[in-house]
Amino acid sequence: MTKKPLFYKIYFAAIAVFLVILTVLLVWLNGWLKIYEAAQPINLINSIVDKHLKNGDVDYLLNDCSLKISEYETQENIDAFFKQNTEGASFTSVVLSKRPDGCDAAYTVKSGDKKFLNIYLKKQNNSASFLPTYFVMGSELDSDYYSSITVSMPQNAEITVNGKQLDASLRKESPLPEFAKKYLEGEKTTAQQTATIEYLLDSDVTVSAKLGGKETDVVKNDNTYSVYQYIDADVKKKVQNVATKGSEAYAGYMQADATLADVATYFDTGCDFYKNIRSSYTDHILEHTPAGFDNLENNEVFKYSDNIYSCHVKFTQVLRRNGMAYKIYFDKYVFLKKSGDSFRIIDIKTPEE
Repeated sequence: MTKKPLFYKIYFAAIAVFLVILTVLLVWLNGWLKIYEAAQPINLINSIVDKHLKNGDVDYLLNDCSLKISEYETQENIDAFFKQNTEGASFTSVVLSKRPDGCDAAYTVKSGDKKFLNIYLKKQNNSASFLPTYFVMGSELDSDYYSSITVSMPQNAEITVNGKQLDASLRKESPLPEFAKKYLEGEKTTAQQTATIEYLLDSDVTVSAKLGGKETDVVKNDNTYSVYQYIDADVKKKVQNVATKGSEAYAGYMQADATLADVATYFDTGCDFYKNIRSSYTDHILEHTPAGFDNLENNEVFKYSDNIYSCHVKFTQVLRRNGMAYKIYFDKYVFLKKSGDSFRIIDIKTPEE
């Protein structure tokens, strides 16, 4: 038997070793590619959607994904919200180009064509695979799903929202209106505060208030909840009466349906607002027939001091012309000053002012 030359022995041995090494490398590369694929952030997002979001796993979203929902929101509302928005929904995930500071990857989860949930990821190095791994640093619903409210209250009011004590850090001093400072100079006033609560799922919340340990009324106007000090019932009635009658006289005068004397009955004739009324030009008003005032609301009365009050007055002024009814909507804060046993209007402001 002829022996093979040494060259061929070395040649085939090298090939065999190369093939073994190549096989090992391919197996390692295949495993590494699987690890690389698994390390991609989209896989974490898909896992969250499939295992938790589709199943309405609220606890996971709140605790493990730090979902941004107000601590004043009720669990009942949260559960109902996710049941309504996840049952039978079809979810898709897309990359968000805009990311918050410190975020390495961001995705928005859509329910159909509508944005529903934003998830923000942070990466950390993995020494074993030399690939970064991702974890959830936070999440929030699309802004369309959130509501916010404002609570307006005296400084000494005890406030709860949906049964939870209002955090003192949310309470901010509300400065007095500039016009009122001259009337309040030297008087003892109750500081007014406001608190804004964001990231609610529903602006219809339960706000309760106590003053001096006694329950007091809370008035809701759109998304603002106003807490008022205790006001003697007779005093409140007088404030409401003057504010309402004076507002109607003012509105009537601006449509040439009342005289300046009618207005003067309810106003402090030395205040700037009354002086401006006197200079108002009403000759351009078209001929019409006044048809009264409808939908009166005047329950919001606030006491700045023993002498200065405000009343939120709303009504619809109805005018008739050529068989048609025309409506003018009045929505003003009326400020009054005590005058003897009654009150006089010193200014009228719109809610925006």
